[in-house]
Amino acid sequence: MLNDISTSHEVLGPPIIPGWIIVLASILILSLGYLIYWFSKRKRSPQAPPPPFTLKEALHELTGIEKQTLSSNEQATEISLLMRRFLMIHFEDPALYETHEEYLKRGHGLEHLPKASHQQLSDYLSELASIKYHGPTDDPSQIHSLFEQTESLMLALDSTVPKDITAK
Repeated sequence: MLNDISTSHEVLGPPIIPGWIIVLASILILSLGYLIYWFSKRKRSPQAPPPPFTLKEALHELTGIEKQTLSSNEQATEISLLMRRFLMIHFEDPALYETHEEYLKRGHGLEHLPKASHQQLSDYLSELASIKYHGPTDDPSQIHSLFEQTESLMLALDSTVPKDITAK
């Protein structure tokens, strides 16, 4: 009776893949999984700080935008990007990557800025957005006013940023 029991080799035949290949493949798959885990959890090197962007440079760029022959929409877009970059660098604020509505709705969006400038910046960003998205305007005084507002807002905001008096 016990002699009637057949082995797996007799029933199934020899294995198609040798056992050592299965063990080796398992070790390789586990090692690869560990490497992927290790690389994903490894601390990334800190990003380089943004390049210095002084008020003088920002005002120079603003003048350059004003001298370009762009439509009012394009000028407003360029001014918006300039102002957002200014806010990002001077106040470490992610305004560059948000719409003006997202920026204003974000609870802590204006906390880095002086309280006196909150409403001024809110009105300014709304006016900028209306020019950007509602078609070109034929009123040159509106665009000129926008450049003046941008300059005065940058001057006001820059005056609140602590300066490093030891820098040369």
